[in-house]
Amino acid sequence: MNNFDEFAADLRAMVAEADRELTDLCVRSVQKAVDAGVATAKSTKKYTDRTGALTNSITGRVTSSGARSATGVFEATAPHAIFVDGGTKPHVIRPKNGKYLVFPGSGGETVFAREVNHPGTKPDGFFERGAEAAERVLEAAVDEGLTRIETVMTR
Repeated sequence: MNNFDEFAADLRAMVAEADRELTDLCVRSVQKAVDAGVATAKSTKKYTDRTGALTNSITGRVTSSGARSATGVFEATAPHAIFVDGGTKPHVIRPKNGKYLVFPGSGGETVFAREVNHPGTKPDGFFERGAEAAERVLEAAVDEGLTRIETVMTR
């Protein structure tokens, strides 16, 4: 084998190693970002979660990975998540079944109402804070990984 053949073989091996490292980097980086998004969304919430359903519904995962790529998602699957995160405008609440809404009043008495005017809720924004954290972590993880790949390529 001549010097050129040895060089070509070494180059192919370096490129293959860099390619494997790049694919691993994508998956690791996306997983780190997803984990950071979930952790931040949960830790910075301002809402009171009486049942734990909303907070427990905030999850994330890598959804796909391939050659030099990965995709991930973090989500809040509780039906009311969108309303807590984004807030609501003032609205009227009417009974779904029956003629009256029935609920305890401020003095402990039972209140019957045909409708109530809900004042709306302020947005919590936990999901946006999670997304911003995920973006920062993804960028840092990719930068760190690319530095490692550069080291492989410059040996």
